[in-house]
Amino acid sequence: MRVRAGYVMGASLLYATGGAAFVHIDDAFGGNSFTGAPGPATNTSIGTGWAAGGGIETKLSRSWSTTTEYLYVDAGSTTFASNPFGTTTVDHRFHVIKSGLNYRFGGDPSEGLPFLPFSNTPLLTPVHNWAGFYIGGNAGLGISVARAIATPRTPADATGETDINGTGFSGGGQAGYNLMVYPK
Repeated sequence: MRVRAGYVMGASLLYATGGAAFVHIDDAFGGNSFTGAPGPATNTSIGTGWAAGGGIETKLSRSWSTTTEYLYVDAGSTTFASNPFGTTTVDHRFHVIKSGLNYRFGGDPSEGLPFLPFSNTPLLTPVHNWAGFYIGGNAGLGISVARAIATPRTPADATGETDINGTGFSGGGQAGYNLMVYPK
């Protein structure tokens, strides 16, 4: 759940965004020298934290727009029992880059047919109305930057710390309401 504030430049909206983040966390370590556990150590939870970033959204017609944004997500830390004598703490951080397509409900009927991009709409109309309810979908790349710390340290791992980095698909949907505070 985020808010965004931006500046309209022609057919594009440049914006900054920030707010609460909720992330499905699945930490799993097999029996290894890092945790000192003879078997797997796992923790599944919903991480809560914050997200901040920015992006650009560009009108394709009165109702359709495309967006690209970057988010930094800090989903907090989880601590769980990972060996007979200690715990593991994992800090969860992510970088997310995604692009999507949005549909805005309502608008001025003189701007063309709402369901067809570019129908009866000049490519660069002088005034763009961003206000209204919208829904959309997105897809992109997620990069995890997690750090795990085992306590107490095991003899085989003198540092007791390791980075757990990875990449993967990021996808989802969005819904919201745009409010123009200072319309043209």
